[in-house]
Amino acid sequence: MSFVRPTPNNPPKYHPHHRPNVECATAKSKKQRRLALKRQRQQEARLLASGDLAALVPKVPLQKQTVNLPSAEPGNLTQAVEAAEAREELRRAMRKERRAGIRESNYLKSM
Repeated sequence: MSFVRPTPNNPPKYHPHHRPNVECATAKSKKQRRLALKRQRQQEARLLASGDLAALVPKVPLQKQTVNLPSAEPGNLTQAVEAAEAREELRRAMRKERRAGIRESNYLKSM
């Protein structure tokens, strides 16, 4: 496999989770954080102008909510599928939070 230099006709290929020049609120660069904050303010202004005030309410993460998971009656396949999907969604959210905590603790240990 040989290296192909990126050109306008042959753009570089990036992993879908590693996009260059993407600003986020947790970025290390001051410029990226500032641009992310600006983009967030613009989005909030658009939502406010549209009149959808429910969209501005802070969203509680799934793993912090106190909701009962759906259960299935014996023999009801659709309820069983919905219950399994809800459990899977909750499991993913909890795993994501747990992994973030591990990453943070490892970072703090390395300092």
